Amino acid sequence: EEAIRTILTALRGEPFEYKGREVLISPKPVSAPSSLISVGGSVEISATRAARLGLPFVPAVRDESLETAYYAEAKEVGYETPMCIMPSGPGMVMVSEDPEKLWNEIGENLLYDAMTYAAWQYQDQRSSWHVEGSSIEELKEGDQHLIVTPQECVDLLRNKGAVVLHPLVGGVDPAIGWESLELVANKVIPALS
Repeated sequence: EEAIRTILTALRGEPFEYKGREVLISPKPVSAPSSLISVGGSVEISATRAARLGLPFVPAVRDESLETAYYAEAKEVGYETPMCIMPSGPGMVMVSEDPEKLWNEIGENLLYDAMTYAAWQYQDQRSSWHVEGSSIEELKEGDQHLIVTPQECVDLLRNKGAVVLHPLVGGVDPAIGWESLELVANKVIPALS
């Protein structure tokens, strides 16, 4: 919690102490820190911590008791704009006119991402982001890393209500990530209007 408070202080452009020295980060971001940072977790203390810090909460597992604890703590501490984003679908979506081609281009990046997350999780961890498998083919068969066409993304949004766009997942080339975002902006969003 102290580390998060330090980051928030830095992002607000306020001086803070680090390793015995006063530090001031500038320029400060235009955006409010709460639009840049969220707190995740799969236990109640992570939910209440997010509320105390005045940050959005993104649980690692769909557990309504975590959402309830978050909103209760937010009310208790006077946090007026709480936002809890419950997991409801895949953890990573990329949009492409040719999903199979993109899998061939960035499959290794997605595998790296999946294996890194798997290494952080302990046995029996409560997480909707647990990925079984250790190959690109197994990732493709799963439901956490999706590469979809613009129309498939529209359908996913209509079905799930939200998607997690992750254009730089696993160190993807920014040009590829940008292309995915352009498809969302130019084909997915207009189709939802």
